[in-house]
Amino acid sequence: MLKKEDYEDINSLIAISSQINDIYDELYLLELDNQKGTKIYQKVLEKLKTSIFVENNIYERIGTSYDKTLDILNYLSENGVELQQFAEEIPIFSSNLVVSRILNRFVSNITISQDILPQDLKLMLEKDGVAYHEVTDSFTASMKVKNSITNDLINCLLAILEKEPNKNVDINNNLKKTKYMVSYLYQNIENNLIKNNFQIELNPYVETIIIAQMSNWPKEIIKKIKTLYGLEYYETIVKSMLLYDDEDLENEKIMTKMIINQAFLRTVFLLLDDGMIMDLNSDFHDLIEKDDLQEIFKTREKTIEIIINAYRKVKQDKGIPKIISLKL
Repeated sequence: MLKKEDYEDINSLIAISSQINDIYDELYLLELDNQKGTKIYQKVLEKLKTSIFVENNIYERIGTSYDKTLDILNYLSENGVELQQFAEEIPIFSSNLVVSRILNRFVSNITISQDILPQDLKLMLEKDGVAYHEVTDSFTASMKVKNSITNDLINCLLAILEKEPNKNVDINNNLKKTKYMVSYLYQNIENNLIKNNFQIELNPYVETIIIAQMSNWPKEIIKKIKTLYGLEYYETIVKSMLLYDDEDLENEKIMTKMIINQAFLRTVFLLLDDGMIMDLNSDFHDLIEKDDLQEIFKTREKTIEIIINAYRKVKQDKGIPKIISLKL
């Protein structure tokens, strides 16, 4: 049960997270004004570091108790935050970025019992005769793998957007905000981007492989986990993209979202092997050719082309991640 001081800490978190969000907006506007790297940009960046330091102190005071974390999440949920939305849409498009930042931080820090291992993953491992303890001692380690996969996807997404600026100035300016938004939402991304003064690494290291090698996890298990999450992300992204018809894409904000979705889809393909991607491509073409769906899809020709273009860039995108081995 939450105590008075816990509620005070939650309110403090919301306040400092809102302040940090405002600072990110300052950095973004300075970059649009071609002041990235200037003294004023560095001054705002230092203000960001100070605010994050204050925020970290609050999290340390709250601690990482599983029960307390669940109580806090329930409290946020009861006060108008639909937690389910964060599983159903790409978090950077959430309508409540402040709460998303807080949720992501709690979820990434939480210690969770292996008894609530995702059912799909548990069944997948059992089917292959693999005991869960052979891979990791707890679900916390499984979460660590998922977090590292998310970090890899975001780093590759940012690399794609950086390499491929949009010809439309307004859309390109909208896209520039992406790195500040994902930095705000994901702690590991934030740490790296701040350290690099928000310069994007065009060929980021693949964190998941390094973690797997350091932990001596079997390659096949890591492949299965990557495939599981890759398919989960794929279904979410494609469903989200197909919500928009060609008329919707005339809206610059929606088109920006579509470009980011396509970049994210391209990074998801990096998790999957060629055979799986070919199967998905075939299934997608079967879907858009169904007779009973033609009335819908004939209004989404541009959207469908954007998705198909993601498949066309699979070979090209394989050169984005930098893969290193720790084994001699």
